[in-house]
Amino acid sequence: MVTTDWLKTNLDKVKIFDATWHMPNLKRDARKEYLEKHIPGAIFWDLDEHSDKSSPYPHMLPNSDYWTQMLWSFGIKNDDHVVAYDFSDVHSACRLWFS
Repeated sequence: MVTTDWLKTNLDKVKIFDATWHMPNLKRDARKEYLEKHIPGAIFWDLDEHSDKSSPYPHMLPNSDYWTQMLWSFGIKNDDHVVAYDFSDVHSACRLWFS
C-alpha cells in the first residue's frame, strides 16, 4: 500500500497498472474510462483479456508462462516495483496483484 503523496513523489521509480474492471450489468467501459483519466504513466490491465480463456469459469488465472509473457510485454522486469490500482467496487487491483 502506498499513499497518493508517495506515488506522486515516486512516479518515475515504479510501474503502475490501472486494473479497473466493472461488472457487465453496470454498462461501464473501464478501458474508455482509463483513456479519459488515469494516473500518469499507468498501463491499462484488462481482467477479461488476461484471464484463462480455456476455462469454463470466468476470470480464472492464466498459466505462469502466459503471465510471464504478459508482464514482459508491458516492460515489467524482475526488479521493478509495481503499483496496482482501480476505480471500481470489485477491487480488481487486488486480483491483478494476487495473480
